[in-house]
Formats: sequence, structure tokens, C-alpha cells
Amino acid sequence: MTSTGRRWVVWAWLAALSSTMASQSAAPLVVAAVDVQGVRRYAVTDVARVSGVAPGQTLSVADLDAAVNRMAATGLFTEVAYRYATRAGRTTVTFIVAEPEWSMPVEFDNFVWFSDEALVAAIRETVPSFDGTAPALAGFSDLLTRELQNLLKSRNIEGTVLFLPQGTLGKDIERYTFKVSNPSPRLCSLSFAGASAIKQSELTAALSLPPNADHSVSFLRSASHGTLTNLYRQRGYWRAGFGSPRATFVQSEQCSGAAVTVPVDEGSVYALDRNEWTGNTVLAASQLDQLVPLPKGAPVNIMLIEDAQRRIRRAYGAQGYIMQQASYDARLDDAGKTVVLAFTVNEGPQFKMGSLSFPGLDVAGAAVLTKEWRVKPGDVYDADYPGKFADQVIRPRLRPGTKPPDIRVGVDAEKRLVNVAIAFGS
Repeated sequence: MTSTGRRWVVWAWLAALSSTMASQSAAPLVVAAVDVQGVRRYAVTDVARVSGVAPGQTLSVADLDAAVNRMAATGLFTEVAYRYATRAGRTTVTFIVAEPEWSMPVEFDNFVWFSDEALVAAIRETVPSFDGTAPALAGFSDLLTRELQNLLKSRNIEGTVLFLPQGTLGKDIERYTFKVSNPSPRLCSLSFAGASAIKQSELTAALSLPPNADHSVSFLRSASHGTLTNLYRQRGYWRAGFGSPRATFVQSEQCSGAAVTVPVDEGSVYALDRNEWTGNTVLAASQLDQLVPLPKGAPVNIMLIEDAQRRIRRAYGAQGYIMQQASYDARLDDAGKTVVLAFTVNEGPQFKMGSLSFPGLDVAGAAVLTKEWRVKPGDVYDADYPGKFADQVIRPRLRPGTKPPDIRVGVDAEKRLVNVAIAFGS
């Protein structure tokens, strides 16, 4: 079974005169011509080349079976079959193929000695119609790994080619990544073309690269769309974007590896126009506005939006809405360079105080603390209260060096109760 759930169909049609079928299947076949049926993307000559069967060869049926198996193992076909016909001692071999869809992006992570265009052109010499994408079939990744390894060998470049399928946990594979290891080329230098609002050194520092870091296009692309984009949004640059990293090979006494440039289009600073609220009934829009530490006209700092989400969560938690969630959509007005922060609030149900216990504490001590606990069973639960109680009531009574207790909160969603256990000595 392949990675996409398809199954290889490998079969053969032996077409010959019925009266001489048995003798022909045992006799050598002199190949006069090779034909291919079913091609759409591939050229007939490419498929024939992959088969290894060519006019002038003398083959057996077992050789044709082996050719079909080799073709199937490449991952270039979803089905492979053959038939042959012999007349006057000359055999025409016809391969019948079905082609897969080429939809999987291929990424060359650190082949710093070649441009992507040069790699595609080199691979196309041996892999029919390769264009930087791949069929998601078992066998193709092995084929491409071998071809890339052969390319390195032909240029006397050390290293082992690794295949690393990339995707989100629990989801399908999103791209095929190939990288060179043992040794991997180092990242010798990194610059950001077009950056002025943020210093080059600050952008590099945000990546937290270790000394003598390996070069990786995949890491730099991911960091550009995550860490570095957020860095710009902290300054209000909501349209800042990064192009694909461009690497060239450099070699010196200090470093042998990649000199990388990442293009940056910073755009403009966007200021807050207003907040919009939907889904809120417990807290009014005016109350929620007070929890967003962004005045109108100020650059929209994404960190302050995240701070607002924490404040909103605490405000709702203080009233028992412990499952509240607030998401937002930043609606950009490119003409006015302003942002409307459209918040959607999912308040969820209100929870009440359930049980209170003090595991690891003696009966007398538990009784004292229970008496001082102000949120009684059936009261509206305050999510901040257990932490405040531990800091204000319990910690001052602990002996120096004593480990603070653990606060364990259990939620009974069906009864909408919160049970609190403050565990000592755990």
C-alpha cells in the first residue's frame, strides 16, 4: 500500500499467436520496437527509457516482468502493464501505463551549490517531466533521493541526501523536503534585503540561531512567516512580507556553506481605527474596550492584542466564565493604513464553586484554611481566587524553604462546577 492508499497494479498481457504461445514465451524475444499507451504528462521516449527496454535487445518474458517491476517501483506510475506481439521473429513490446497526479511540492532545503532551477533541470534529465512537484506515491521519494545523491557524487560534493516529508501533526503530508546531511552546509551569513524599520541584527537575533548553525531554507521560510512576521506586527507593520531565501555557496577559511539573503517588503505602519465586538452579553463593548491597551490612532501591536485576550479571559474568569474564548480578525484598510480589530467572544457557560480540599494537610490545618476561603460552594467561581489565596493566605504561613502547594483545578462540565484541591507536599 502506498502513502496515499493506492495499490500498485502490475500485470502483463502476453499477446502472440495462440498456436505458438507456449514456444514463444520460452524463446528469446528480439525487440524490434517499443510502444507506450496511456501517457499524458510523460513522453513516450521517457517511459521507454525508464523501462530499460530498447530496440535491438534480446529479452525473455522474465526480463519484461522485471522491467515492469522496476517501472512500478519508481513511483512514476499508478499502473504498469505490458503486452508483446511477435511476427517473423521480431517483437513489438507495448507498455500500458496510468500516470499519477503531480501535486506534491518538492523543497530542496540546503542544496546551496545549485539554484532550484538548476536542480530541476538536472533531475529532469533522468526523471520524466520533473518540474519541482512530485506524485504522492511510494517509490518516487526513493527515486528522487537516488538522483540527488548521484548529482552530488558527480560534482564531488560530500554529504548524504535525506528525505523529510513535511506536514502538520495529524494531517496529510504537505510537501517533500530533501536535505544534505553528514555534513550539512553551514549558514555563513544572513541578511535581510529591504529591512530598515528593524535592524538586521535584531531580525537575526530573533531567530535564536546557535553558533555554527546549519543552513536550512525550510527553517528560514517558517521563521520568516512566523517569528519575524510577528516582530514586524509588534511595530504595526501588518503587511510586512518575506520572499523566499536566496542562498549562494561561499568558501573561506572561516566558513564553508551558504550566504543567505531574505527579501523583506516591510510595507507601512497601521494604526487602530476601532474595536468591534460580537458574541458578548455578560460584558458590554465599552467594558471590553477598556481591556484592550491600544488607544485609537496608535500603531497596532500584536503583543498588546494578545495581552488584551489575556485580560478578557481574566475578566470573564472572575465571573465564572472559565471556558470563555476571544478571537480576533485584523481588518486592514490599505488606503487609510488603519485596522479594525473585530473580536468574536465565545462566553461559554457560567461555573460555580464546587468542593475544596487540602490534600497532604492535617485536619486542623485544613479546617483553618477552609474557614478563610471566601468562595463558598454554590458561589460564582472566580478563576483568579485560588492563586490569590495561595499567595496571600498560605505563603506567609509557610516555613522558609518549604515548597509551595500545588493548585489543582477540576472542572465538572456537566454540573458546571469547579472543584479545587490545594495539595501540600507533592
